[in-house]
Amino acid sequence: MVRDFSEEDGFFRSDNFISNETSYLHIVDKLEQLGARGGAYIGVGPEQNFTYIAKVRPRIAFIVDIRRQAMIQHLMFKALFQLSDTRAQFLSRLFSKPLGGERAPGARSAIEEILDYFGETPATDEAYAGNLAAVRKAIEEDFQFPLDARDRAALDYVYTAFRDENLNIQYKTSGTNWGNVPWSSFPSLKNLILQPDLHGRLGNYLASESDYAFVRDLERRNRVIPVVGDFAGPKALVVHRRLPEEERIPGHRVLHIQRRAVPFRERLLQRLRRERQEAPDRREEPLHPRLPQHARPAPGPDSSAPSDDAASAHDRVPEGL
Repeated sequence: MVRDFSEEDGFFRSDNFISNETSYLHIVDKLEQLGARGGAYIGVGPEQNFTYIAKVRPRIAFIVDIRRQAMIQHLMFKALFQLSDTRAQFLSRLFSKPLGGERAPGARSAIEEILDYFGETPATDEAYAGNLAAVRKAIEEDFQFPLDARDRAALDYVYTAFRDENLNIQYKTSGTNWGNVPWSSFPSLKNLILQPDLHGRLGNYLASESDYAFVRDLERRNRVIPVVGDFAGPKALVVHRRLPEEERIPGHRVLHIQRRAVPFRERLLQRLRRERQEAPDRREEPLHPRLPQHARPAPGPDSSAPSDDAASAHDRVPEGL
């Protein structure tokens, strides 16, 4: 399915190892108001999709990115979910930092305790080599996805970045900044995990063992499918309709599109209109974010208030789409 649904590799100016949006939890109330639950989830980008999946509880999820490296990164995440019963084990393998000693966090540890442990524990070469080999084995043997030389290089590159930067890893562009904003303005992974929602509650999928368990179960049942594609391209938004008949899911589709997709908004709406014409009897109403006009990094890591530039929002697609 990953191969069949994917388009050709595309270009984007950043690696997008993690999100750059500290406001990613600000839409949770809106999702609940709109009754976004179950059905099929279609998202774009890196790890924040796991949080939305945990909130929406879909039956199947597609994660679309124009870069093949992003698909390889999500296959890496899939392997880590499969290998890791708990959040602590997941982060241990992601960062190449072994769990051990009396302070090693367990399944019921608070997320702050887990992050403190990995903030003080060094990565080891032995853990890196062993975990990377296990991830490759899972992808190629368990998932039956052959990695060519380019894919293996991409996997090494991504996995090394998480080992080297771990909780401090950030969104970075291929240039010196994005829109004259320095890299230092973007949140770290630790900042993102500890971001509160608009009610002051932690909501990241790693902040809750039950949320982690849901995402892990969906991954292990092969219901989280990374796809190489352009949201305004020929395949990305019709992945749900290319499923076998017995796999098709009635109900809502939840679309998550990050602010960096703003330049493609009109192309996306055109694609939705074409899809509607191709399937006029479809009853589900997809959700679509109302995006700000300019892509900027989210507010500082301690900010929980929405802003015009940073806040994500979702609303129903206009009638007829």
